[in-house]
Amino acid sequence: MQVRRDWVVEAVDAGTMQVFRAEWKLIVLITSIRLLNG
Repeated sequence: MQVRRDWVVEAVDAGTMQVFRAEWKLIVLITSIRLLNG
């Protein structure tokens, strides 16, 4: 059970990091557009 739970935690962490990176790129893109337009 311990190994299985660790695998789930690692999978969730990996998914969270992918979402975080996507949001970070989106934030940078929006900020850049605002700076260029503003």
